Amino acid sequence: MYAIVRAWLRDTVMRTYACARECSAYLRLCELIDCFVAARRSGSGFVQSDTLRRTAEAFLDAFNDAWGMEFTTPKFHWALHFSDFLRRFGFLVSCWSLERKHKIPKRYGTDIQNTTTYDSSLLHEVTCDHLNNLRDPSTFNFTSLGLMSPRAASRHASDFIINALGLPDSHVIWLHACIFCGILCF
Repeated sequence: MYAIVRAWLRDTVMRTYACARECSAYLRLCELIDCFVAARRSGSGFVQSDTLRRTAEAFLDAFNDAWGMEFTTPKFHWALHFSDFLRRFGFLVSCWSLERKHKIPKRYGTDIQNTTTYDSSLLHEVTCDHLNNLRDPSTFNFTSLGLMSPRAASRHASDFIINALGLPDSHVIWLHACIFCGILCF
């Protein structure tokens, strides 16, 4: 999806000079994502660690220019470390699937008050959550592809996408069908 949003920003929004700094920050983020993808193949020389570092710095500078340091999160600094990993190991390990899993420990760990048993309490809660998810019969149903809980998009969401992308009327019915199916493709 980020490539679609990038094309829309570059070809539509930036021509109006609206939100120029914010659009620039997003475009720099897209360049950084492109570098991450290319770095997976760095053994072939697609991206060098210095290029990755400069791209990360350009994104962080653009973000700071658009929104300021008060809107950065503690994880922003990690963008600067990936170039060191690329230089040291010659490739980047894909860790994005683990990134989505941090929300579960955070959900349970936030409410734990007793710090003397924090680790065991958190491990207990996360294990119970995981076991509960494993009890769901659809957990290991690999025969069907698609959304986990599909539903039709609301008319408001459909209209927003149509207006945001500036689609002509001839594309509206097709877009509604795609949104209904849970996909957005061009």
